[in-house]
Amino acid sequence: MNKGIYWAPSYNWKKEKDKLIVNGTTFSLEVAELFPELYELCVNGTTYEKLTIILTQTNPMFLKRVLKDLEDLGALVSEIQSPVDIFQGQAAIFCQGEKKDEQFFMNKENVEKYRFEQSFRITEHSKEGIIKLKKAELNPIYKTRKSMRNFDMTEIDMDTFSCCLEILCPLNKKGKENQIPAQYVYPSAGGLYPLDFYLLVKAGRVENIPQGLYRFDPVERKLYTINSKILLDRGFQFAVNKDTYESSAFSIYIFFNAAVSMPKYQDMAYYYSILDAGFASAYLEMQTYELGLGACSIGDMRFSKISEYFELEPYQKYLHTIEIGKLM
Repeated sequence: MNKGIYWAPSYNWKKEKDKLIVNGTTFSLEVAELFPELYELCVNGTTYEKLTIILTQTNPMFLKRVLKDLEDLGALVSEIQSPVDIFQGQAAIFCQGEKKDEQFFMNKENVEKYRFEQSFRITEHSKEGIIKLKKAELNPIYKTRKSMRNFDMTEIDMDTFSCCLEILCPLNKKGKENQIPAQYVYPSAGGLYPLDFYLLVKAGRVENIPQGLYRFDPVERKLYTINSKILLDRGFQFAVNKDTYESSAFSIYIFFNAAVSMPKYQDMAYYYSILDAGFASAYLEMQTYELGLGACSIGDMRFSKISEYFELEPYQKYLHTIEIGKLM
């Protein structure tokens, strides 16, 4: 256990009588007696070896077991967290203790009404100083594009597939003599482009591309095989997205590569990468529509169920998925 150990910033803890409670999970009095010292040692980073030296009164095997339990819970981490972990607890702060109706968004009529009201929300301000703008005509492509949840099952030709991914590739070539950075269609903080793209291609859905999981290299315009036989069971998708996943020709998974931008932007690199993923996704979806394809962004899934197949590094964190296929 030579890796660094940190207390996850989004995890809270408290001692109540003869027990310790960490994010709702209860630990014994024996574990509670390690706090707050264990927390204070881990909050700025430590190692197992340092802990055994400092916590000399604690049995090393017991300490190792406690650290493993806290790591399994997510309270102790040795790599950057996922967005799910980072944002954990924000809704509770927003609600300020008010109980939410757990069943409200399970009702389709409620969802449609809520969507209608929020999508047409009007900003309330004073009546003074208002400037009315003219209604302008948009390019028709912006008015007709929409997310597609079902796709035609026929094969996408290689030219269309390549053109679809071209929107993620640099516009210029790497010069041998000059030091001009790569230029892309979509923007990125500092021009660093810290996104990694993986593709899951279904059997017989893309010309000359066998079924499998691939890593896409935008600079070289190459697909590197991660697993040539894998077809992920739809169980990792939530019910509303299962049919969309099954009918799509291929899926694009977007990851934040912290090794690219955290050295420069530190903590804010994570936030910037989420913006980058939004920009890349928007351009990609418009590109698919222009090519006669459809796309659907998937906001959430059980990625932990399939993460092992991607052979990711600790500094790569899942951000987003887009399902792509032919229009019906």
